Amino acid sequence: MNKIPHFSTRTIAYAAMMTALVCVTGLIGVNVGTGYLNFGDTMILVAASLFGPVTGLIAGGLGAFLTDLIVYPATMWFTLAIKGLEGLLCGLAVRYGMRAVAKRPKAVRAAAHAGLSLLCTAEMVIGYYLTQRFLWGTAISAWEQLPFDALQAVVSATLSAALIYGLRLQELVRGKQPSVADDRTRGRDAACAPPDDERDNRRSGDPQ
Repeated sequence: MNKIPHFSTRTIAYAAMMTALVCVTGLIGVNVGTGYLNFGDTMILVAASLFGPVTGLIAGGLGAFLTDLIVYPATMWFTLAIKGLEGLLCGLAVRYGMRAVAKRPKAVRAAAHAGLSLLCTAEMVIGYYLTQRFLWGTAISAWEQLPFDALQAVVSATLSAALIYGLRLQELVRGKQPSVADDRTRGRDAACAPPDDERDNRRSGDPQ
């Protein structure tokens, strides 16, 4: 019988935490000329990189959706799809793409990570360009917003890699998440260990 897939309590907790962080950081930003840059995409990339594509999908889509619900509801449903896909793509790209540089120096891994993240944020840039075209019906407003979305993509990819490797977030997360292989090893060790009474007898020197 096939097992029904389910989310562990840990996965749900991480997804909820990162969703809240994406929402909050999406409300924090800086004015750049006639545009506005926020840090929501940075946190989406961090969430996907550290916790995988599923958490990236949930935190990216739902967190950014809640941000738009607060500040600009007109695009919130588009944002749900665009940012959710961004998180999913980043999680997959980091999981499989970083294997080629896994044993390289940290600077090389950070640069590769930023490059993969930038490729994923390109989906966000294209997605919002099409959204602007759909909402306003002309290419002018979409082209006006495009440079700011592209700048946000570059800043987010760079900043997320700097946070992950500069603060060693991957090591912290791995330290809290034992791998399946570790669990199996502990299980085998426990299965091969002698019973408690046998160990007590060996310590005391009593014959079996």
